[in-house]
Amino acid sequence: MNASVSVYIEIKEEFKKEAFYTFENLFCPFFNKINFFDDIGEFLKTRNKIIYCVPESEILNNAKAVENSIIIFLEKETLEYFNGFKDYDIKNILNIDSTPCLFPRKKKNINKQLNVLPFDFVASSFFFLSCWQEYTIKERDARNRITFESTIQNKLNLGRKPIVNLYLKIFEKYLDKSWNTKLIQRDIAKGKKTFVALTHDLDVVEYKTLAYLKRLLLDMRKYINPTIKNIYYMFRNSVGQKYILQKLKEIEIKYNVRSSHYFLSEYPKNDKLFVDQYIENLNENSFEIGHHISNKSIFGYSLNEDKNLINSTYGNIKGSRVHMLEFEIAPLFAQLEEQNYLYDTSLMFAEEFSYRTGFTFPHYIFNISKRIPYKTIEIPLNVMDISSNKYLHLNDKQFKKEILLFIDEALKYGGAATFLFHNSYFFYNTQSRLKLYEDFLLFLIEQKIPIGTCEELYIWRKNLI
Repeated sequence: MNASVSVYIEIKEEFKKEAFYTFENLFCPFFNKINFFDDIGEFLKTRNKIIYCVPESEILNNAKAVENSIIIFLEKETLEYFNGFKDYDIKNILNIDSTPCLFPRKKKNINKQLNVLPFDFVASSFFFLSCWQEYTIKERDARNRITFESTIQNKLNLGRKPIVNLYLKIFEKYLDKSWNTKLIQRDIAKGKKTFVALTHDLDVVEYKTLAYLKRLLLDMRKYINPTIKNIYYMFRNSVGQKYILQKLKEIEIKYNVRSSHYFLSEYPKNDKLFVDQYIENLNENSFEIGHHISNKSIFGYSLNEDKNLINSTYGNIKGSRVHMLEFEIAPLFAQLEEQNYLYDTSLMFAEEFSYRTGFTFPHYIFNISKRIPYKTIEIPLNVMDISSNKYLHLNDKQFKKEILLFIDEALKYGGAATFLFHNSYFFYNTQSRLKLYEDFLLFLIEQKIPIGTCEELYIWRKNLI
């Protein structure tokens, strides 16, 4: 197919900026160029046309404009919804190929020759990409976080499915009808359409003996796998766990894998020398160093202080993840942009393996108040090891099965999947979890899925239009 797409937008001003934002984020992984037209005459000269308009638009009477065009309606009810912050009524859903579509088309009397989508593909995608619902949800957990339970993803059983990608699949059927072609995704790395970003958060360097034993006996006892080697490592770990970081690094180097490591700006004095040396070693071996933003920074509006601390210790960093995932969208991205973070990888619901923005590709988040995209790229986080025990109550065998199933499903959509493994996850069941981790990497390698850092994904997305 042609490497470009032409878009003509004829809607109310209240949603035009949102529409431009959505088209750009949706289509940049597929098209080399997205051309927006104000001049109908110039638009008519192009191929691969998309018209986003109100149902009463005069352009629908222009036979040449609608010929081989995909048409999407922005209806007044949809515009009214985005005029304020309110819950979306899940009764207002149209199921297409078992996919729940928001903002179904109201207008029924349509010329059969027009190729009109049965739902507002743009507004529905914007709803998820911008995290719009998070401005309407009042429920918070003990850490003041949006809960997965309160989201439309949970209500529609969409937690582990990238709903925006599913919308693209529906769109593709109409694309085939008008253009006789399919969406062709651009490669991410090594000629592949899928990429796994491998990440680590260093929340705790190690626990002191009593603290370790307390967690072992009280918090983790029901998840302990009592093999001889695991029992041996429990005693070994009671006198120190720093060596686990080296073990993880050695496994990755063995398979020529590089990952992103997110460090706090401050550690206890007795750990600082080790952390400094470990970071130096990671840099020498081409791993990525990022900032694990303090869980107090975002709500306390003190990210500048936290960043100054980490810059003075580790030098300039490109990306971030918030400790404990403790944030809300607007204060997080406003501060990330102000402090010139190039990317973030915090967007996940801690309680579930998930697609918080519904999309498998790195993308920009929309600034609702200013009606422009934030400058910081988001690389959503999908799977976190701690979720398995703490929220999903999975044992290690079940966790391994679930992450492999998640990858199998992710391969259908292309884009990226981001995984987080804490060093502290390996403080218990050490031998079996190290094997689980190695098996996970081997599975990806056998599937020929490129593995790398979030920085690589940032560069890929930044180089798109």
